Amino acid sequence: MAKFSVSFLVLVSCTSLVFLSVAGDFVQGERAPPDTPPPIEATNDAGTDSNFDFVQGDASKIPPRPRSPDEGSPAGGMKLSVPKLSDEEQHSTSLPRQYRCIACQAVVYQIQLKLGEREQKQLKRERGKPLRESQYLEVFEDLCNSEWDGYGVKDVDGTNTLSGPGLPAENHMSMMSGGGLWPRRLNKKCGEIVEEIGEDELYETYYSMKAKPSGMNPELFCKTVVSDCKKKPEKNSTATKTKKETKASESNSNSEEKTKDEL
Repeated sequence: MAKFSVSFLVLVSCTSLVFLSVAGDFVQGERAPPDTPPPIEATNDAGTDSNFDFVQGDASKIPPRPRSPDEGSPAGGMKLSVPKLSDEEQHSTSLPRQYRCIACQAVVYQIQLKLGEREQKQLKRERGKPLRESQYLEVFEDLCNSEWDGYGVKDVDGTNTLSGPGLPAENHMSMMSGGGLWPRRLNKKCGEIVEEIGEDELYETYYSMKAKPSGMNPELFCKTVVSDCKKKPEKNSTATKTKKETKASESNSNSEEKTKDEL
């Protein structure tokens, strides 16, 4: 019996040693570091080696390639141009000549907008009827003394132009230079147009054309009615030349007659 007990204990001890050995190998295998991947070489667009340093094996930490100024923003956005203003554009209280016609279009657009808003405020029994004189005179007065928010100068294809609601450059992707003297200039231009055409005629024109899809059509209206936008008739160079030639020939004949008389 004692011999059997000793043999049993020896067997249990050997089994335990084998189990511990296998378990130790398993734990050691779990903790063994994985094979280190080969380093990643960073290259630029031309395929040459880059000088950037980064953590080996982690491609997410490769620094971005430097961008040139012509490539735009990192998000791929376009480069916005800033208008370069002359001394007159920056400091003159009067509207520079090159903006007078486009400013007329802004004024006419706002006239249509404000008159339409005023008509919407009429009482039900007055809907569809023309505004009373006192009502549209008030609209013109308020407009020509407004802040003219949203108007300024943009650089469009290398040329400065007025931009704002109702103007072609409004949706052009460019930086706008506004505020400052522009509200005062547009107020003055608004008053000049109202004075030149007259409040009654302006409202009559608006009312007669508002049913049309384009309404008053600011561009066409300014070119045909307002003096700043009207095309000046070209001088007939042929007629001018003929007059000069006739005058010169008359002068020559007179001098020849005078010479004959002296002889």
